[in-house]
Amino acid sequence: MGKLKVSNVWINCHGLFSAEASMSPYKTSGNAFFGGNEGFYEYVRVKILKHESILQVCNAEAMEKAISEAKKGQAMWVKLGEFARKKTLQAIAQILETKKNNWGLSEPWLNEWITLIHDYTADHSGKNFAESDGFNVVSLREPRGVIAVETPDQMDGHNKKLIIAALAEGNSVIVLNDVKETTDFYLYVSGLLPKGILLVTPHCQESRKVAALHKELNVYVGEKNNNVFRSLPLKISCKFQVANHENWSEVRNKVTLVKNVWFSKEPNGLSRDDGKRPDGMTLVPWIKGQPLVWDVTVVDTLADSYVLKSSEVSGFAAEMACKRKHSKYSSIISSNYVFKGLAFETLGPWCKEAIDFINVIGNRLIAESGDSKSKKFLFERISLAIQRGNAASIRGTFPDSAILSEIFVL
Repeated sequence: MGKLKVSNVWINCHGLFSAEASMSPYKTSGNAFFGGNEGFYEYVRVKILKHESILQVCNAEAMEKAISEAKKGQAMWVKLGEFARKKTLQAIAQILETKKNNWGLSEPWLNEWITLIHDYTADHSGKNFAESDGFNVVSLREPRGVIAVETPDQMDGHNKKLIIAALAEGNSVIVLNDVKETTDFYLYVSGLLPKGILLVTPHCQESRKVAALHKELNVYVGEKNNNVFRSLPLKISCKFQVANHENWSEVRNKVTLVKNVWFSKEPNGLSRDDGKRPDGMTLVPWIKGQPLVWDVTVVDTLADSYVLKSSEVSGFAAEMACKRKHSKYSSIISSNYVFKGLAFETLGPWCKEAIDFINVIGNRLIAESGDSKSKKFLFERISLAIQRGNAASIRGTFPDSAILSEIFVL
């Protein structure tokens, strides 16, 4: 059977795919198109298309430049601290109060900006409380980084809350502005902030594609324009439909990340009957108002005391070690602490308690990072740490030898 050579393949009768292009949207050669709610969508970076107009190239380059400047500006902005950032925003609100007639915009629209700035900076100072999956977790919040926000052609659809919260929490913001009348306003506010903190770019297809294809960005769209992004490879966290009617807590969660639970290694004042201390303890309640305490041990699968049962039951040595941990820390458990004995074997098996606990931690990593592989990577890192420990133990049994030491200088 002969091969049929084609230049383009039609997909679903409303999109075409160039035969030269890879299915990957990040391929640097060829063009790919897929159908969507508004016709053809180019599934590649704008700057590599072969037949762009000068305006398209300029818009794409302007967005790339804005992203670069925003990253640099955000690194400095976050170092100012929450108090300094909010004082800066309050000062901007006071300036806007005196210059309402400068841009020819409606007074209610400008008043809402001023009111929302005062509302957020006054009522959300220093609150670092978060709740996740029924557990109360107190931790520091971090900004997401660079946030791109669409401002649609209807001025009432501009998400003022999102922009204010993003700036206050240490993010830099790129406004994809679709209203000519508001351009001067956003540029004026940008001039009142440090360089690279608030940038304004045209609301056009090229800017949207560049923003969407920068995976490190968080891109937020309004109710009306959400379909523009539907065919672009946005990560899940970027597909929020945000609106000004959301409460501040919901908006804040969109522009910040919550750090892991704080803990103290080998905490003072917490020891078992023989005076030895556990490996770590959380500084805040883990569940039901109780702090979490844990201790780790790695046992030899082939030890004389285990090998008979280990040859019959996988993980026997780890389960026995976990039970001993609970027995040794019985006084701590009875003192209103949640205890986890994390036992591993040199040949690989884990105790059930360790598996369940690391699964919980892994699920939280996925929730915070948005990376579905985070839990898998965590399990792999622990397994590698055990293997490195095995290698160090074996190396420690070798006699000192100048000849053996030569392998480290090869």
